[in-house]
Amino acid sequence: DGVTDDTAAMQAAHDTGKIVYYPPGTYKFTTISAEAGSIIGAGQTQTVLLSTNTSSSDLITFTGDSVGGPDNALTFRDFMLQGQVPTKTAGGGIVVAPASNENTYAFASNVTVNYVPIGFDFVRASFFALTGCKLLAYSIAGVRVANAWNNDAGDSIIYGCAFNCPYSGGNNPAGIKQL
Repeated sequence: DGVTDDTAAMQAAHDTGKIVYYPPGTYKFTTISAEAGSIIGAGQTQTVLLSTNTSSSDLITFTGDSVGGPDNALTFRDFMLQGQVPTKTAGGGIVVAPASNENTYAFASNVTVNYVPIGFDFVRASFFALTGCKLLAYSIAGVRVANAWNNDAGDSIIYGCAFNCPYSGGNNPAGIKQL
């Protein structure tokens, strides 16, 4: 309902490592971390994951490496992730950051990330694809690509996505920032 803090229930669902489906509604949380799984919603305007976090913490972090190719990849589809910029000045919205190795074939389609300093942060990832996503009101980057495991970030696809950043000044925000 966007009022009750759903963090504990959401974290428990993601701890299963399976696909988590969010029906239409607003789900209020602070942060979530999972090794595997996916997030599927009912639509960019129907399913809203609303984070109240204003610290430098990442909002949704996936820490596992690949689990077997494109048929078993992290999938993010049909939801909005809403953050707290300008009060939140650091941190990512959806972060792919395995402790070791790298994650391959993460896929996002029709996801809106709004008011988060970094929309998607691919810390250790390759062969990811973003299609039809909206990266809005970020203060650092809509998509940041680091691939700290292997500097081969040129093997991914960002297609048909919208980037809109109203911020300017010292952060020098970028639609896509490759480190």
